[in-house]
Amino acid sequence: MQTTLFHTAFLFVICLTSTFSLFGDAAQGEALERQMWEDMKHRNYKDIEEHIAAGFQSVHTDGARTRAEEIQLIKDLYLGSYTITDMKVTEGKDSYIVTYKIAVGETIDAKRLSDKPTPRMSMWQKIDEKWQWIAHANFNPISTGTTALPKAPNPNN
Repeated sequence: MQTTLFHTAFLFVICLTSTFSLFGDAAQGEALERQMWEDMKHRNYKDIEEHIAAGFQSVHTDGARTRAEEIQLIKDLYLGSYTITDMKVTEGKDSYIVTYKIAVGETIDAKRLSDKPTPRMSMWQKIDEKWQWIAHANFNPISTGTTALPKAPNPNN
């Protein structure tokens, strides 16, 4: 009886004093998202395309996009410096849901968007032993009142 009580108390203390992960390491979900932003900033299109799942879908305030449409959006993206805050990662078996706020200077569809912090959400799933970006939501409003800029030159041409 005392041994069972001791083990229960010990496990309770461990749970209170450490991060407990049922499936893996939540830090990996954060690292995947941060790497995607670095790849976009540095225009690493090969790495980006390798990490976007075939069935990828995104949603922005102007509507949904397919994998091909999101890749084109990223290629036309002018991305400045950014700050990510309030990151939260929810783990599942072979999946991560990552939510956060980001303050970023970006241009989408030739329109300069607000650089105020706005919420985002991404979903990552392990497919054939490889982490894939399967969904993304961008809540930064794309309005007709934003400043239009020319499309980014493609350094791969």
